[in-house]
Amino acid sequence: MGFIFYGGLSPETLFQPLPIWAVTIALFLMPISIAAVETPLYIGYSLPRLQLLLNRDKPPVHTGGFD
Repeated sequence: MGFIFYGGLSPETLFQPLPIWAVTIALFLMPISIAAVETPLYIGYSLPRLQLLLNRDKPPVHTGGFD
């Protein structure tokens, strides 16, 4: 897009170093928040529906491993 609008790509303006606060959030806070959201979603929402769909009493753990 930069080539179309500006006639060329300038690496100085396209790639800049990240600030320390953004790196801290990306490395520490995001993995914790993602894990806190995905675990209840998969276990609390999807797993009971997979059990009903597959007509099984045991949890369908193997189906999630082959995505």
